[in-house]
Amino acid sequence: TTMEVKALIKRKDDIEAEIDALTELLNAPDMPGLQGGLVDEEGFPIEDVSKILTVRQSRQKLACLHNDHKAVMKDIEQAMFSLHAKAKQDKATPVTVPTTASATAIPITSETLPQSTPPMDFIQHFADKRPVALIDEVSDNSPAKEAGMKVGDALMRIGSIEDSATLPPNALPLIGKLVAASENERVPLVVRRSESGAFTYTRLVLTPHKWAGRGLVGCHLAPTVRT
Repeated sequence: TTMEVKALIKRKDDIEAEIDALTELLNAPDMPGLQGGLVDEEGFPIEDVSKILTVRQSRQKLACLHNDHKAVMKDIEQAMFSLHAKAKQDKATPVTVPTTASATAIPITSETLPQSTPPMDFIQHFADKRPVALIDEVSDNSPAKEAGMKVGDALMRIGSIEDSATLPPNALPLIGKLVAASENERVPLVVRRSESGAFTYTRLVLTPHKWAGRGLVGCHLAPTVRT
């Protein structure tokens, strides 16, 4: 039900808030960061026992939160699929669709559809499909961040890859090959977002390229439960 989806989204938001708070704590000027060693600037072990305890506990909690986030994202994806299936059956559930990452989501009905939004067949096309992956991590200053990708986005299409009868249950290998073959080229995306219990579909453009971090994109994709 919609209430169940809203509860899952709230749980996701709460987890993300905790992740952000712990990340900020560990990345503070006097802290060693997410993975740094427990040593001072001169390479000697930190003598502050309370700081060592705080870092270890925070890192352990952060690892648990990331696992919880992946689990709740899977629950959201499954709940959304059930809700979309019900909406398809009774034709009564409204969907909201922005045209760009910065656009304001507009409630869509057959009477209120403005010309600037995607046509109803676009909405229905993706409402009937399942995501090919879930975005559960986006690095700062990365190509993914530049494209407007966000943690929690459900990746509905990347390039020509989308849910279909011929797509394997795990689409990540195909996505990896597409990204590797598209370095410095524009790759169109469609992502689905959950905002206050409403669904939005957003068109983005990703340009995979080398950056300060690993890979060409700078985000982590989790496979979806697809059959």
